[in-house]
Amino acid sequence: MPHRPLLRFNPPPNWPQPPKGWTPPAGWVPEPEWGDPPVGWPLWVRRSWVSRHKFLTGAGSLFVVFLLLCVIGSFGSGDSTSSSSSSVVDAAATRTIKASASPSPSPSSADKAAAEKAAADKAAKDKAAAVKAAAEKKAAAAKAAAAKKAAAAKKAAAAKAANRRVTMPDLVGLKLNIADYAWSNVGLTNVSVCRTPGGSVPLWFSHWRVIGQSVPAGTRIKVGTEVCLDAMKDSDM
Repeated sequence: MPHRPLLRFNPPPNWPQPPKGWTPPAGWVPEPEWGDPPVGWPLWVRRSWVSRHKFLTGAGSLFVVFLLLCVIGSFGSGDSTSSSSSSVVDAAATRTIKASASPSPSPSSADKAAAEKAAADKAAKDKAAAVKAAAEKKAAAAKAAAAKKAAAAKKAAAAKAANRRVTMPDLVGLKLNIADYAWSNVGLTNVSVCRTPGGSVPLWFSHWRVIGQSVPAGTRIKVGTEVCLDAMKDSDM
C-alpha cells in the first residue's frame, strides 16, 4: 500500500463516498456490488502541501494577520493633513453622490403644453385622413354602383329594342337608296341585298331597284329579323 502521509484515498464516483479524512485500513477491499473503478482512475492521490504541513500553514496565517494589524495601525497614526485631505475627499464624494441622486427637474409647463399641442395636431391630422379615406371609398362605391346600374339599363334597353316589333314595309319597285331609307325609318336593322342577276354586288344603290323581299309587306316582325332583298340594275330591266 502506498505511504499514507503523502497520499490520500480517492474513491471513484461510482463508489459510496466515505467520511471526510477516512483512509482504508490494512486488508480492506471494496464491496463487489460497487463495481470496478473507471479505467485509469487513481485510488490514491498525492496530498496537497497545506494538508501535509498544517502547522506551518497555521503559523503563516498568524504572521499575515500580524502584518495587517501593523499596517492598519500605521494608517491610524497619520498626521492631521492626511485626515483633513480625507475629509475633503469624503465631502466632495458626498456632494457628487447627492447630485447624482437628486431627481431630474420636471418638464416646464411650456414643454408640457407644446407636447399636448403636438399630440392634438397629430390626432386631428389622423382624423382628417380617416374622414378623407372614408369619403373617397364611399364615392368610389357610388361610382361603381352607378356604372353598374347604367350598364344594366343599357342592356335592358337593348333587349327591349331587339324585341320591338314593326310592320314590314313594301320595298318592291323602289330604288335601293329609297328602300334603304324606308327600312331604316321603321327601325329594321338586319336588311341586305342577298340576290342579284349574275351575282353582282350593288355599288350605287341609286342604279338598282328592289324586285323582291323575303318577308311580305305588312308582316309584324322584330327589328332584328333577317330580311333578304332581290335587286336588279335599272339598265338590265
